[in-house]
Amino acid sequence: MAYGTQGKVYLKFIVEKNGSIGNIEVVKAPEGRFSEQLSNEAIRVVSLSPKWIPAMKDGKAARMYFTVPINFKLR
Repeated sequence: MAYGTQGKVYLKFIVEKNGSIGNIEVVKAPEGRFSEQLSNEAIRVVSLSPKWIPAMKDGKAARMYFTVPINFKLR
């Protein structure tokens, strides 16, 4: 990727009952030459994250969708 490349990738994924992440998908990506590379990198980073604290419903762990923006600004 080139110097000055920047953009925001929105990812949607499920935080499972055990805190693991699954079903990662790109909701929105910047337009342009490096869109696919930024999207792939955002997916890679989120998939490497440690386990999350799962949502709770009626005192029990529950699956939940989560959407997060990933900002890129390459210098």
